Amino acid sequence: MTRIGVISDIHSNVAALDAALGALAGAVDHIWCAGDIVLQYRFSNEVTSRLRGVGAIAIQGNHDMVLVSDAGADARRHDVDDDAVRWLAGLPLRYEATVEGCRMLMVHGSPWAPHGDYLRAHDDRWQRADELGADVVITGHTHEPMVATFGTTLVVNPGSLGEPRQRDDRRGTYAIVDTAARAARIEYITLR
Repeated sequence: MTRIGVISDIHSNVAALDAALGALAGAVDHIWCAGDIVLQYRFSNEVTSRLRGVGAIAIQGNHDMVLVSDAGADARRHDVDDDAVRWLAGLPLRYEATVEGCRMLMVHGSPWAPHGDYLRAHDDRWQRADELGADVVITGHTHEPMVATFGTTLVVNPGSLGEPRQRDDRRGTYAIVDTAARAARIEYITLR
């Protein structure tokens, strides 16, 4: 059995990331991050360092893409670790892997074009999830946690560690995915 700790939408909130990593230590085999590691106008050496330090598998989110583009040049001028920026810039936009026979797909927004769309649990496009050829689809972007099955595909959105947008926005969220059971659950941290 492989357990994957899934985080997303950290938005440079190192305290929230530290709380989640502390809770996940020893409880999961891998850490995956579905993007928006930083803010488009503020880089975080600490957040990128923590993710690199735990060997997280990560992808770029829309904020990450802006920060490493020409539009993010001003934000990268202030006390930024160049190696961390290169690491962020080198991250893919999607990640696919097979873990214990479980086909996994991780994207930040929509797995279909336009990729920047916000796909919440009630979005009809999820009814086509089986077309993606994955047993588990991990997504982020909405800041709203979700664990739902569409056809035979489990869709997991861990919500947001750094800027939660559910009813209790003082609680950051992350997910734990069990690849053998093809199941997931949402976990909470309290933000200060």
